[in-house]
Formats: sequence, C-alpha cells, structure tokens
Amino acid sequence: METILTCTVFGVFLCISFFMGAKLGQKVSSNQEIKLPTLNPVKIAKEYKEDKKAKDELDKYNTVLSNIENYDGTSNNQKEV
Repeated sequence: METILTCTVFGVFLCISFFMGAKLGQKVSSNQEIKLPTLNPVKIAKEYKEDKKAKDELDKYNTVLSNIENYDGTSNNQKEV
C-alpha cells in the first residue's frame, strides 16, 4: 500500500514538474521576461488580518440571520451576537 501511495505522489510530482518546465521553456523561447514571485511577509500579514476581519463579520451576519430564522416570539433558540 505504501508503494502505491509513494508511486502516486512521485507521479504527480513528475507531471507538475514537466508542465512547469514546459511553461518556463515556452517563456524562454519567446524571449519573455521570467518573474519570480516575491514573498512579502508584511503584505501577507495584512491580507490575513483582512481575511480574518471579513470572516468575523460574515459570522456575525450569519448569526443574525439564524436568529431571525429561529424567532418564534420568545428568546428560545437565539444566539448572542
């Protein structure tokens, strides 16, 4: 079982490597500029904070909507917002 998994992972790696190499080769043959992605930790942290803030707001709105849906005239089945 381990050999099947290992062969599968290795095969996927080979396919990805082949297609990345082919794409790079096409860029080199057509004299296009090759740009490497730069990792900016500050930018990544800001995007993470924005995503977290958006997720928190979405959770709040979903809670309000579920409270409206579960309203039966009493405070039963209501969640704190």
